[in-house]
Amino acid sequence: MYKAEEIAAYIIKSTDWMSNFKLQSVLYFVQAEFLVVKGRPCFDDPIEAWDFGPVIPNVYRQYAIYGGMMILEAKAPMPHLTREDRELIDGIVKACEKYGVTELISITTKQTPWQNAYRNFGRGNTLSNIDIYEFFK
Repeated sequence: MYKAEEIAAYIIKSTDWMSNFKLQSVLYFVQAEFLVVKGRPCFDDPIEAWDFGPVIPNVYRQYAIYGGMMILEAKAPMPHLTREDRELIDGIVKACEKYGVTELISITTKQTPWQNAYRNFGRGNTLSNIDIYEFFK
C-alpha cells in the first residue's frame, strides 16, 4: 500500500497540468479503481467529504499554496509502483484529463459515497471505502 502523498507526486509528475482541486478528484477515482480492481485500497489516508467533493486533507494542505492554479512541484518522493499499479493510475489520470475541475466536482458530489458522508454528517466526514467500492463495482 502507498501513501496518498506519493500517489499525488506520481500523478503530478506524469501530467502536464494538475491543480490541487483536480488532484483531489483524481485521487478519489484512483482509490475507487484499486478497491474494485485489486480488492484493496491504494492508500490508507482518509478521504473526507468537503464542500467541493472528496478531499485527502494532508495532500490538500501540501498543495494549498497553489490554490486553483497548476501545481509546479510535487512535494513527496515518487513511489516505487508496480507496472500494474502504474497502469491503473495512468488510466484514471487519462480518463480525468478531459474534465475540468468544475465538472469533476459536479460528478463526485453526485455520487453516493460523497453524499452519504456529507449529507449524514456534514463537512469533514470520512467517505467509507465500502461505500466507494459498492458504488463503483
